[in-house]
Amino acid sequence: MQQKRMTLIAIVLAVGAVGSGCSSTYKPPQVADTLIWTSDSEKERPMWTLTGEIEEDAGEQVIRFVGMSNRHSTQKGARDAAMDDARRQVANYATTEVEDVVTRMDKGGSLQSDIQDPMQKLERVTTQVSVHALSKMKPVDWRFEQWGDKKRGKTFFQAFVRTSVPESTFVVQENEIVSALEVE
Repeated sequence: MQQKRMTLIAIVLAVGAVGSGCSSTYKPPQVADTLIWTSDSEKERPMWTLTGEIEEDAGEQVIRFVGMSNRHSTQKGARDAAMDDARRQVANYATTEVEDVVTRMDKGGSLQSDIQDPMQKLERVTTQVSVHALSKMKPVDWRFEQWGDKKRGKTFFQAFVRTSVPESTFVVQENEIVSALEVE
């Protein structure tokens, strides 16, 4: 009996996973009583709003980031919060790229000799790469939603933005890092 029940649960989960994986849109989660309005006039959200993953597009040579807001009383507040979220993701990505180059250099021996502690000065390089990447970031897609909460008698906005940054922005040369680390 227990084995039949486990098999049934596994089948239901598998069918649900297959059915949900094939869709390119999905219904917004119920975050209030009523979805009043969407900027694209669609009740279902595009898939890019769900994933929130960093997408490396080799064909277009860009990296895409998705920012999302929380609930805001104005559309502008939601838009600004979504852009802030996307900026945070770009800065985190830049940090990871710089740290990867430093780690490779350290393992290869390039940071030995008179450079004392690369991690103490790493922040300068990371900041430069982040600022440059943020200056190249462009919004590609937007989605706004307005929700009504009858219990509270209020409406609020939620925003999603998909941005792109050229891949080349994140290319960090080892000589740039070494020279930045040597400067006092």
